[in-house]
Amino acid sequence: MPVHAGDLSDPDFRAEVASRFPGVAAADISPTPMPGMWQISQSGVVGYISADGRYLFDGDMIDLQEEVNLAEAERRDWRLEKIGTVAEQDMILYEPRQAQHTLTVFTDVACRHCRRLHEGMDRLLAAGIRVRYLFYPLSGPDSNAFKRAQAVWCATDRKQALTRAFRGERTGGDAGCDNPVADQYRLAAKTMNLRGTPTLVTEDGRVLAAGLPIAAIIREVTGRDS
Repeated sequence: MPVHAGDLSDPDFRAEVASRFPGVAAADISPTPMPGMWQISQSGVVGYISADGRYLFDGDMIDLQEEVNLAEAERRDWRLEKIGTVAEQDMILYEPRQAQHTLTVFTDVACRHCRRLHEGMDRLLAAGIRVRYLFYPLSGPDSNAFKRAQAVWCATDRKQALTRAFRGERTGGDAGCDNPVADQYRLAAKTMNLRGTPTLVTEDGRVLAAGLPIAAIIREVTGRDS
């Protein structure tokens, strides 16, 4: 549908422009600090469009004075919003004596990098980092990893069962109880479009690089060396 000349500050014109993009609503288009430039943000994807609706920019906007990536800031807020839809009672929590930071981890019991991360749990806790696990079995529903994740949740001692699952041992549970694995899988795979495990999300919404050693994770989360 052709877009007539206008200005995105006009709600009707904003709705007209939004209709050109599948899944985008007028509320997903908002002003930026740059005059004449508006932001389109939908499902964690951020782009920019000129106020007249003619030019679309695929890339990040960076405030050089404040040294802030505005697009990434939007993505961080979106990640935290989506993770916030999961109640902590539906996560497996590891709590230090004095929690100073929170790290959310999408994990897969069949993932060797996830196992290595879990092996460093004592160091993370000693650094004051509380760890929140959500399940993301990459091989999908009906896979062995998916069923083992369900069995971990259904075990009497979930933390012990998770450790045993990472080691390839029997978890002591079965997959028959009500569990959040399917919902968490959909959140990771469909909503957040996560590509691998472990995916580590900091309390400010950053995604840490995959395969970081424990010392680097602690530095990224706390701002200090382990």
